[in-house]
Amino acid sequence: VNDRLKKLGITTYTFRAKRLSELPQGIRDLGVALGIKDQAFTRAAMIETKLRKYKKRIQKSPPPYVNKKALFIIQPEPLIVAGPETVIDDALKLLGLHNIASDTDARYPKYSIEEVIRRSPDVIFIGIGIMTKESSKNLMKRLEISMPSVRVVSIIPAKHCTG
Repeated sequence: VNDRLKKLGITTYTFRAKRLSELPQGIRDLGVALGIKDQAFTRAAMIETKLRKYKKRIQKSPPPYVNKKALFIIQPEPLIVAGPETVIDDALKLLGLHNIASDTDARYPKYSIEEVIRRSPDVIFIGIGIMTKESSKNLMKRLEISMPSVRVVSIIPAKHCTG
């Protein structure tokens, strides 16, 4: 797609950050590409500072959920979860949670409900988008019935929230 757009004379930029640690540099690179270098560098530095402060705070005073097992479901059908070396895996680690899918070979592995139950996470996050709203809700119900002691949390993109 990128090559085709370039052939049409359309300037493109590919944001390549795949890890939380790569985000600030990705913002800097994007700022240069957009001609807003100073703003991007300021924002990236702010993010780095906040991440450092948060890491120190968590180490100093761990919250009660530290070391709990977690799973982040990207897509309900087929069931795809966040695995190792992803921004979501990094975010779970930053929060002190253990991603039960971090031991897989794929960054976004397919899972079965049975595998989720077998691995027994303490908390499950489910991303809910426009295209997956109904299937995500159905999956949440199935998980809540199969795993009543597990906390299932739906993650709804801000642009879809009302109020």
